[in-house]
Amino acid sequence: MIHLKNIRIISFALILLLGGCLSPDREPGDFVQTTDFHLLQTFKVGEVHLSGMDWTESSGTSLTEYTLFKLNAEMEKRGFARSETNADFIIRTEWKKALKVALRQTNSFDNIPELRGYNRDEDRPRVMCNLVVELYDPKEDRIFWRSSIPNCVEILNLREAIISDVIERALISFPERIELDPNLKTIQ
Repeated sequence: MIHLKNIRIISFALILLLGGCLSPDREPGDFVQTTDFHLLQTFKVGEVHLSGMDWTESSGTSLTEYTLFKLNAEMEKRGFARSETNADFIIRTEWKKALKVALRQTNSFDNIPELRGYNRDEDRPRVMCNLVVELYDPKEDRIFWRSSIPNCVEILNLREAIISDVIERALISFPERIELDPNLKTIQ
């Protein structure tokens, strides 16, 4: 016969075991390679790439200009200095336009034209934007930090305030510049 004490121990062990399988919500963006972050002082925002479906010239130009402006502002806010030549890292950005189709389950009313629900907003195809921001070390020719936000904004809602929010969300986990204290001894 199983004792009450054994049941408590087994229950506690199961809670610990299953609790360890849970993963917390992660912010977008993470270091993909080890880097000496304290050496990064200057940045350059590289070309903003627009890919996927065709972009109109006006929407592509305004999106590119505001993305450049916002990325520069975010990096300067974090304490990095802008440098067009000899930057410690380069920011690569890509906005990708893609069609997102919501697939809904059919139900028994689909054979009645008045009840089909084809006009429902959630059923319509949407043209969405995906944002990818990569920080690239030009000296070592490698990416050391990356953030990707899929389906972050519908193309019809692409306004400066929304672009600003999406870029801030993409960079939320990117830290501020680190200044080393010259009075501290090194571990080496």
